[in-house]
Amino acid sequence: MGHFLRSIFAFAALLMCSAVSAQKVVTLDFTDGAKVWKLPAKSGDGVKSGTFTDGTYTIKLTAATNAYYMSGGTALLIGKKGSTIELPAMDFKVERIEVVGAGGASGSLEANILAGDKDASTKVTGGNITAVFNIKPEYQAANTAYIYKVLSAHNAQIQKIVFYEVDESKVNEPVISATSKVFETSTKVSITGDEGTDIYYTLDGTEPTTSSLRYVNEFEVSATSTIKAIAVKGEKASFVSSFEVNKVTPFTVSNLIEWSSDKTGTVYQDFSTLTLNNAKVLFAIGDLVFLREDGKCIELYKMSGLKNKVETNDILNGTIKGCAESYNSLPEFIESKADAEYTDVSALQITKSGVVAEPVVATLAEVIGCQHIFDLVKISGVSLKVDNKKYSIYKGDEVVALNNVGTVELPAESEFTKEGQLYDIEGIVSGISSKKGTIYLRAIKAAEATGVEAVSADVKTSEAYNLHGVKVAPDTKGIVVINGKKYFNK
Repeated sequence: MGHFLRSIFAFAALLMCSAVSAQKVVTLDFTDGAKVWKLPAKSGDGVKSGTFTDGTYTIKLTAATNAYYMSGGTALLIGKKGSTIELPAMDFKVERIEVVGAGGASGSLEANILAGDKDASTKVTGGNITAVFNIKPEYQAANTAYIYKVLSAHNAQIQKIVFYEVDESKVNEPVISATSKVFETSTKVSITGDEGTDIYYTLDGTEPTTSSLRYVNEFEVSATSTIKAIAVKGEKASFVSSFEVNKVTPFTVSNLIEWSSDKTGTVYQDFSTLTLNNAKVLFAIGDLVFLREDGKCIELYKMSGLKNKVETNDILNGTIKGCAESYNSLPEFIESKADAEYTDVSALQITKSGVVAEPVVATLAEVIGCQHIFDLVKISGVSLKVDNKKYSIYKGDEVVALNNVGTVELPAESEFTKEGQLYDIEGIVSGISSKKGTIYLRAIKAAEATGVEAVSADVKTSEAYNLHGVKVAPDTKGIVVINGKKYFNK
C-alpha cells in the first residue's frame, strides 16, 4: 500500500509541475467577429477606425485606405499599406505571435509585428497562410503592447491571432550581426547567445551541429555567405538562426556584357555596382535608359531614381548601385531585388550634351541575327505594315517587330501601304522575346527612304527588276531597279 500511495503522490506532483510550467496560449478569434467582437458585418458598414472587445481583450483598428469589416463573415478584412491592429498587452512574456489568414487572402501580403515604432519581429509575406512572427528577445517582456501592421498594397484577411508565452526552459536562438551586411572587401561577424550556452555555426548555409565551428570571438568574412548558428545548453539546442552577408560585385559596361553573354533565362547578381565612363545615352524614356560606351551597349532597366532625370544624348559618369541582370543573355542593370535601400544613383554625374548619337548602319538580317543589341541603328529602305495595331518593318521575307512606345508619330496606314513606299528607320534594338525569340526595334524616328528617282526616258530601254530580283517592264508602277539604281514609277 505504501508503494502505491507514493506512486500516486509522485504522479500528482508531476501533474502539478506540468500545470505550473505549461506554456500559456491566448487566441483572439475573429471567425465570428460580427457577433463576438461587434465588428462591421459587411463592406457597406465598414469604418476606418474603431475600438472593439470580445469582453476580455480589446483591439484598436486603423485602416489606411479601405474600411475594415468581416469578409465572408469569417475573417477580419483590413487594408491596405499602413493599416494597423493595436493588440492587447499580455501578462506574460511573448515568444511568438501567429496570424491565421483566410485561404482566399493575397499571397503577396507583407506584414510585421511592431513594438511602438520598432520592428519586434521579421516581415512575413503571405496573407493566406499562418504567418509566424517570432518576437525578438528585447521585445518579449510581459505587458508589451504589440501592433500588427500591413506593409504592402494588399488587404489582410485575419481569422485568428494567437499569442504564445516564452518557454523559459527553451534555449533561445543566437543573434547574428555584422559590421556591414553589404561590403566591398570584408565584414566582421558577431554571434551572441543566452548566458551559459555554447554557439556553433556554419558559413556555407548548411545546418549547424555540435560538430560545426564553435564560436569564440568575432570573425571576418570576405565573401558572400549565409551564416547559420545554434546555441546549445546541456542536452538542449536552440532553433537555427540564419544571417546573410553580401560582397559587392563590381561591373563595367564591358564586363557586364561579358558576364551576361552565356546566361539563359533570367539571372541576377544582386548587390552590384556599375561604373560608367563617358557613357552616351542613346535613348531615354521614363525609367528606361539605353547606353553606349566605347561601342558597347547596355540597358538601365526601370531604375526609378533615373526616371525623368536622364535624357537622350546625355553623358553619364560615376558609379550606381543595384543588381546586374542577364535577361536571355541581354546585359541589363536594375534596382536591387533583395534590398531596395541598397539601390543608389546619387553618385552618377549627368552631363547635358547637344551632340546627337550617331546610329550604326544595320540590316534587318543583322538585327534578326541578334547583332547590335541595345544599340542605336539605322535601317534603310524598309516597308512598314500594321496587323492588329502591332507595327513591323520588313524587306522581302525579313520582318522585325516595331515597338514604338508612343514616342514617334507613325504615318497613316493609307500612306505606308502605298505601293513602293519605303522608309528609313532609326531605333534601339531593345530585346529578345523569351517566348518567340523575336527582336523588337524601339523606334525613334521614321522617314521616307531617300535616293529614289523617277524613271527618265533615257533609261526606259534598259532591263528592269523589282525589289525581289524579278524582271519587270521598265514602266512598272512602284520601285524598279535599273542598272543597279532604284527608280520610282507613279
